[in-house]
Amino acid sequence: MPPAVGAASSELSVGGAFSSGWMIFTQNYGSLLAVTLIYAAIEIGFIIAGLVCEAMIGFNLIVFAKAIFFEPPMMAGVSYFAVQLARGHKPPIGDMFVGFSRYWALIGVGILVALIAITVLFVAGLGAGIVAVILFAAGPIAGALGVVTAVAFVLFVMLAVTARLWFASLICLDPHTGQPGVTESIAASWRATSGSAWGWIIVIFILFILIILASLLALILPMLFFAMPLMYAVIGATYVAIAPRTGLIQGGRRCAFCGYDLHGVESPICPECGNRWEYE
Repeated sequence: MPPAVGAASSELSVGGAFSSGWMIFTQNYGSLLAVTLIYAAIEIGFIIAGLVCEAMIGFNLIVFAKAIFFEPPMMAGVSYFAVQLARGHKPPIGDMFVGFSRYWALIGVGILVALIAITVLFVAGLGAGIVAVILFAAGPIAGALGVVTAVAFVLFVMLAVTARLWFASLICLDPHTGQPGVTESIAASWRATSGSAWGWIIVIFILFILIILASLLALILPMLFFAMPLMYAVIGATYVAIAPRTGLIQGGRRCAFCGYDLHGVESPICPECGNRWEYE
């Protein structure tokens, strides 16, 4: 059977992620746009509620509550919607809210990932700050270079840690991984992004940032109608390529595209959907 329409490649690379993402984007543009606009409408609702809250009590409690209790399951659901498209499925728009079916687990993943990132950034920032102060003692030029280097180092650490933990929520939500707990999801994301995959994901992150910045400079509509739908499609393609590396998809014996049980199947080609399931 030929590969499912819209299915992503299982090979991870920047070109592969974006080419697969572009295919998913063009073949499922209506669905991706609908999800993006619904999410944007919800965000606008939160912004209005936050302004009302601040006007009433002088403090925008809504923004903190949203970051902790809404964003983790919502973002996981939207991303998993794109993952289903990358696997060749046609999920209903309502599946963008599927993250709320694993609500407390995804809240836990979001909080623990944030604590890990804050701790790592604090240690990196402290070390970089000490080095910058020492260099300032050697002279203003050395000090200025030290500050620039320290800022660049902290930004790189932030990007690197984010890349390693990026997939934890999706792993926690994905039925193909068995929907593990909080710590196992984070550990699986760390495993999946080891080696060269880490570098590829950092580059994909940087390209995401550049695309969004370019869209913002061209006003908000390109971001809503192009950048965000494309970003979701690329996230879906990237996750499908990285998922077998988690070690949770039945030891690599379940197809990452369609979930077909591959025990006893010797071919690296899934007999159900025709995609290459084997991770190399």
